[in-house]
Amino acid sequence: MARQKVQLQDLFAVVGLDTSVIIDLMMLSAAKEFFEEKIYLFEENLLFTHRMCLAEGLGLLIGNYGFSKEEARKKIQAFLEEFKITILELDENLEEDQKYVFVIGKKYGWSGDQIINDAIIIASFWRKGINMVVVRDRVFEMVCTELKINVLSFPLF
Repeated sequence: MARQKVQLQDLFAVVGLDTSVIIDLMMLSAAKEFFEEKIYLFEENLLFTHRMCLAEGLGLLIGNYGFSKEEARKKIQAFLEEFKITILELDENLEEDQKYVFVIGKKYGWSGDQIINDAIIIASFWRKGINMVVVRDRVFEMVCTELKINVLSFPLF
C-alpha cells in the first residue's frame, strides 16, 4: 500500500492575517474577542502574516493612532507573541506568482499603489500553503478565492 504524503495544511487551519485585521485586533477589544471566539479556537491554529502587512500596520499605528515608532513596534511585537504569529518575509523567488496574482487582481478591479503590496502578500500566502485568509477587502477576497484559498471576511467593529 502506497503512503500518502500529508501536508500540515491538511491537518490544521493555516491562517493568513491581512493588515486591517491586525490593526483591529490590536486596537479594538470587540475585534479581539470576536477573533478569539470564532477564529483562534485552538492552540494548533497556525497564524501567519507578511512582513509587508507589519510595515503597513506600523505606518497606520503611527499615522492614524498617534503612536511613536518605538511604541508601535512594541505593540506589534506583543501582538505577534500573544498569538504566536509567524512572519512571512519578502521572497524574490515569488516574482512569477506575484505577476499571476496581479493579473487576477486586475480582473477584479485592482487599481492604485496598494495592489502591488496585496499581490506580494497573496502570492506569499498562496505559495506557503495558507488555506484561509482573514481579510476585509473585497478584491483581496476574490483573488484568494480564485486561488482556492478560503476567505473569512472580517466584520467592521
